Amino acid sequence: MRTGIRAACILFLVFPLLAGATPLLHNFAFAESKDYYGAHSMIYTNTPADFQEALFAKTAKLGAGFIRIDVQVSEIFRDPAEPDWDEMDRLADLSQKYNLTVLGTLYSTPEGEGRCPSDGFVYKHEYCPPADYDRWAGWIRAIVERYRDVIHYWEVWNEPNKYECTGSRCNGYFYGNAAEYARLLSATYDAIKAADSSARVLLGGIFMTQDETETADWLKEVAAQAPNKFDIGNVHIRGSLGHLPSLMSTFSSQFRNAGYLGPLWVTEHGYPSDAAYQSASGYTGGELSQAQYYQESGKILLQNGASRVFITLRDNSDLLERNRSEGLLSESVDETTGEILFAEKASFPAVQELIRTFDPVMEDTTPAPAISLSSAQYTFTGDGLLHLAVFNTGTAELVVGRIATSGTNANEFRVQNDTCSGQRIAPNGDCTLQIAFVPLSSGRKSARMEIPSSVVDTPFLQGVLSETGLSLEDSGSSPSYDLKKCFRWWRVRSLRKLYCPPALVE
Repeated sequence: MRTGIRAACILFLVFPLLAGATPLLHNFAFAESKDYYGAHSMIYTNTPADFQEALFAKTAKLGAGFIRIDVQVSEIFRDPAEPDWDEMDRLADLSQKYNLTVLGTLYSTPEGEGRCPSDGFVYKHEYCPPADYDRWAGWIRAIVERYRDVIHYWEVWNEPNKYECTGSRCNGYFYGNAAEYARLLSATYDAIKAADSSARVLLGGIFMTQDETETADWLKEVAAQAPNKFDIGNVHIRGSLGHLPSLMSTFSSQFRNAGYLGPLWVTEHGYPSDAAYQSASGYTGGELSQAQYYQESGKILLQNGASRVFITLRDNSDLLERNRSEGLLSESVDETTGEILFAEKASFPAVQELIRTFDPVMEDTTPAPAISLSSAQYTFTGDGLLHLAVFNTGTAELVVGRIATSGTNANEFRVQNDTCSGQRIAPNGDCTLQIAFVPLSSGRKSARMEIPSSVVDTPFLQGVLSETGLSLEDSGSSPSYDLKKCFRWWRVRSLRKLYCPPALVE
């Protein structure tokens, strides 16, 4: 294994020489540190404009690369016949102004359009499942089509895995069980991909209930009833520093057991600054303790399997008391103007420093790329398409060769909308493609698919295509490539093919 890693490093150090460029010893094409961090902003579609701009500006100042915003379908389609795009247009403009990548959380059923449980409890209409999924899919498709040039990451609802009813009222964000969420996820995923095949779809951020088995069973049922209907796993994590590694491990195991093999994002992570609600041992002294906690927790989550971490940006009095002070920013109101003011807590510069200095890639002394898909099994959708997202979960640039199909019926399995072939994918980056099944005759059909790459020990992902979908295979070990000869004989194509990994030959 050590040889493979060292070889991968040589690829990236020597390759510039082949093009006649000046060698740069630091040219590993690492992702920027900011790309591992995001702000859980709690910006809503109907948030006042000055409020939105202030939080975008603060996120940019923080140094995070991502911002998570709430896209309230109920606000845009308050009148389904005349959608109101003004607020979302402004948010899209702000993302470009401040150069921030948006994660848009799609949720909130318009009034009169939901199917709430009929058990006598009081429910908020916006958290009820849609009554008509075709109408819901039409709204989602319209949103994604309008912002496809600006927003490429979409989350399907928020914390859909549990709600509770006490007295006469119910609390939670999705009033449905796992089967209902699977239906919502499937309809939303298909609508997103129809509008933008290169979009990445996140599972609605799930939180760990007190009963781990309950969470695991919920995730398994969703994955079984909506197979391959999300590209990126998504969880919400809070807890003591000592507990964070085991939480990440438990979540990772639950996703693997449900058949998901891709990256895992933490899109909500928070710790209060109010000492009355600080429970982590050694971090109970108020704002300074919050700052110290965040500097450690961000590292711990990234070191234990999180691909991105979104830290709570602002306080929010609408939350439960224990969560109201989790923000890096405190809120106050100017009594003269009524303007909402945001003041930076001690945790704001602490997280600034974390983002500036802690890059999990730079912590790896032997950087190497790694390639993965979300699942080992895919099924064709009703329109005969497979949507694949390819991830670089390693710590060095991933070079992807030409993706192709081969075999008896290769011409009936066509690669299209391919943003991967011939590309260099930074650590923690991704790309997308589709495989279309276009049968030219009746009967059973089969072909092979290969995704060649610069992962030296496993130079390609390979799988079997049939009329039912794709099954990945164990690619095994690579041939023994002589990288010294690869670069020496690069200009001679026949020798290049002999000595170099396939991803560099294409």
